[in-house]
Amino acid sequence: MLDEIGGLKPTRNMLVDEQVAIFLHILSHHVKNRVIQFRFGWSGETVSRYFHTVLKTMIPLMPHLFKKLEAVADDSTDERWKWLKGCLDALDGTHIRIRVPREDQPRYRNRKGEITTNVLGVCTRDELFVYIMPGWEGSVVDSRVLQSTILKPNGLKVPEGQYYLVDAGFINGPGFLAPYRGQRYHLSEWREGRNPTNPKECFNMRHSSARNVIERCFGMLKKRWAILRNPSFYPVRTHNRIILCCCLLHNLIREHSVLDPLENQVYEDTQQVDCDIVGTIETSNAWTAFRDTLAVDMFNDFRGRRGLNHHHRRRFWVKQHSNHRFEAFSLDPVLDEMLVQSVMELFEIRQFEKKESNKKLQKKMVEKWLGCGIKANPHIQSCLKTMKVNWSAVYELANASGFGWDPVRNCVYADDAVWNQYIKTHPKAAAWCHKTFPHYDELTKVWAKDRATGIGMEDTNDMYEEASSSSSKKMKRACVDRDDKYVEALKQMSRMMDITVKEASEKLTDKLCASFDRSANEDALIVEELQKLVGFTPLELYHAHEKLKSSKMLWSLFNEALVESKENFIHGIIGGME
Repeated sequence: MLDEIGGLKPTRNMLVDEQVAIFLHILSHHVKNRVIQFRFGWSGETVSRYFHTVLKTMIPLMPHLFKKLEAVADDSTDERWKWLKGCLDALDGTHIRIRVPREDQPRYRNRKGEITTNVLGVCTRDELFVYIMPGWEGSVVDSRVLQSTILKPNGLKVPEGQYYLVDAGFINGPGFLAPYRGQRYHLSEWREGRNPTNPKECFNMRHSSARNVIERCFGMLKKRWAILRNPSFYPVRTHNRIILCCCLLHNLIREHSVLDPLENQVYEDTQQVDCDIVGTIETSNAWTAFRDTLAVDMFNDFRGRRGLNHHHRRRFWVKQHSNHRFEAFSLDPVLDEMLVQSVMELFEIRQFEKKESNKKLQKKMVEKWLGCGIKANPHIQSCLKTMKVNWSAVYELANASGFGWDPVRNCVYADDAVWNQYIKTHPKAAAWCHKTFPHYDELTKVWAKDRATGIGMEDTNDMYEEASSSSSKKMKRACVDRDDKYVEALKQMSRMMDITVKEASEKLTDKLCASFDRSANEDALIVEELQKLVGFTPLELYHAHEKLKSSKMLWSLFNEALVESKENFIHGIIGGME
């Protein structure tokens, strides 16, 4: 596949088999370049070059190794999935340790204090990956990663009426079915003969039994590839592609192996669509009612299978959630608007949070509102302090597990159960329950320096498009490079000819000038020597001058002759002319 689809070719010194062997050895054992040099007998530069070559040729295999979305059929008989009709696959996030520069470590430090990247993954019911999006900083929660991939033009798509199974860290809304909070959920809690006592517990038990397929998938992935268990030596961009390649190889092994030896070692509890898709992640009364109805049906079936009498069954009614009124929360809307605009102006020219920045803000605000009387201290300083405190509270809340940010209504959203449980441990958060914060997006650009931004985030579609475009660009670049070489050769020849012609013309000019100067000097000497002679008419001296000037030999003989014989020499020249 690598040679036919990926375009991997043997070289003069190394066959394709050895290139792939080096690549797989690094992924499975996570050894340094020095170890590969010793085991395969190649230089460090050669090992690094072929590793990246194979890494690039793996990406075009995505359409052939990644599985396609397939919803649970209405007539499914699988005990784990038959209740989840319309369910696509299981979705979850996992943390993979990486190495980043010291200045970026605060953004990549997760809640356990480790430097990691948050990877979002989707797998099928037979534990094969469908979609991967690595690159998010470890400090970000799974719900924010999911929101970013939903908003991407080529990101994860959820057809209307279908959904993914997610854990309690995500929001229960259209397209994403989450378990009930505050109820038993993990499979270990249902062992030793424990049975659910209400519809919510029954729903959580069956939800966990089906959704743990993604947990098993991630477990086998990390157990198989050691490079995912320890911090990598590669930068984030390269590490994203390594994660993708490990998922592709995982699918290849699972599809072509009769028995996967890792399947029993992993603990049990550990695309284009033509229809409408889910474009946002938010709570919905209808979706909550759907989950409650499904839970009641599951529990009734569970009780019926255990032979309980019909008159002991209770009917569970779905509680409708009341609509909440959204109110603005700000000190002074006019002052806030002016201050945020001024802050963004300074931030764009990198003058915010520097010395005298408050005075610059005062100057800008006075220009916008003459006579407002606003001073840098205490007005602007106090307002900025209050605004930053409010922004920090909203930012932490929006990125908490189970919460999200609504850019349309400018407020934090979550299920009522999530709100109530969070407020018990964070009483101050009640002030932001369904309250708007108008300038959250602008202030996030200013104050979220050490917070997760998703700058290194890349999903499978992004990497595949880049690999496809790079291969075509490579062919075009080869043609362009060849043409450029010809053009450069012609330019160089033209420059050399210009230099040669210029040098030749300069030499010719110098020789002509020297010759002209020499002729002028010789003419002056001839006139001077002829004037010394006596007994000659002007006409005779003129003829003698012309004769000497026209013949260098005569002039040389005349110039070297004695003074007494020069007159006879001139008489001889003149007589010869007559």
